[in-house]
Parts: sequence; structure tokens; C-alpha cells
Amino acid sequence: MAGVPYYDVHAQQLTEQYESLEAHAVHQWLMDLLPTGANARALDVGAGSGRDAAWLVSRGFEVWAVEPSMLMRQEAQKRHAEAAITWLDDHLPELEHTRMAASQQGVSFHFILMSAVWMHLAPQLRATAFKNLMGLLAAGGILAVTLRCGPAPAEREMYEVTEEEIRLLSVEYGATVLRCLSAPDQSGRPEVSWIQMALQKNL
Repeated sequence: MAGVPYYDVHAQQLTEQYESLEAHAVHQWLMDLLPTGANARALDVGAGSGRDAAWLVSRGFEVWAVEPSMLMRQEAQKRHAEAAITWLDDHLPELEHTRMAASQQGVSFHFILMSAVWMHLAPQLRATAFKNLMGLLAAGGILAVTLRCGPAPAEREMYEVTEEEIRLLSVEYGATVLRCLSAPDQSGRPEVSWIQMALQKNL
């Protein structure tokens, strides 16, 4: 998956940047769609600083967090040591370790968050990634995806993303788009905007 070396090199700086934004503000757009219940289970794919995973724990979820950058994981585990998060060294498109652990434990997820990740995945890998995400999601579960629009920084490898691609993958792999919004960048970058999409796995 593109971008992992950059995150290793800049782990401390990026952690500070991500933690400067409150998770509940970043994800306000999907709050009413979050599953509830005593046994709700969430998967944070590309968990970065652990901000969102810790927030999901605070909302009562059992949380697994996937992060391919070793140094980002270390920063996250130090910063959110008190949060009951199961951390996994894994990456898209295969999510091999995550799928194996879920299969061994007989679990699926009621909510999957993939925030600011899709642009790092090469287009030819995305169908496999989406299929594997759907395989981890429980029937009726919610997948929340945010898509970064705008030019990539010179030192980071990113690929074009579109709403239409997600809609087509949803049709192919058995999901329904519940919500699609456009939003400005909360870090104040005028050249960057976001598409926020919430999908539900068909019953």
C-alpha cells in the first residue's frame, strides 16, 4: 500500500496533526448512522494516531485498529494506552491478518471506518480491497469512507478517487449508499476537500 514509508518517517509530526482535530467533529456527519448495542464491534482501517479508534471505544464499541506503519502504531499505542483497542499490523487490499483473526474468533464488524485511506490504494487493488472489507462487515453493518480530493503533496504517493467508483463497487459487492456529502478540509487546506460516504451492507 502506497505511503507507508512516509508515515513511518513522519509518525510523530502526523500524530500531532491528527490529534489536533476532535474525532467527534471530524465524524459528525455519520453520528446518527453509528450502530448501537452492547456488543457493537468496530474496525478502524488505517487507524493512524489512534484518535478515531479511541473515540469509538469511548462510544462503547469493541474496537480493532489496523495500521501498516509500525511507528504510527507505536505513537498511537503510547498516546491511547488507556483505550481497550486491539491493534493489528495489516494493510489493504488483502487485510490478511485481520481476516484470519476474525475468522478464528468467529466475528464480524458492525461498523468499519476507512478515513483518509482510499487515495493511498492503487486503482487496480481497490476491487479486492472493497471485497475484503465487505467480507468483514456484518449484514446490515455500516462502512464509512472519506475520499480526499485535491492535488497530492510532492512527497506523497496518492491516486485519484471518485464517488462514482465507490458507488459501482457498492453495487458489485452488495452494499447500498446511504449518504454522500462534500466537505471542506478541517485542517484549513483550501486545495483539499473531502467526499464522505456511508454504505450499508445489504441483508
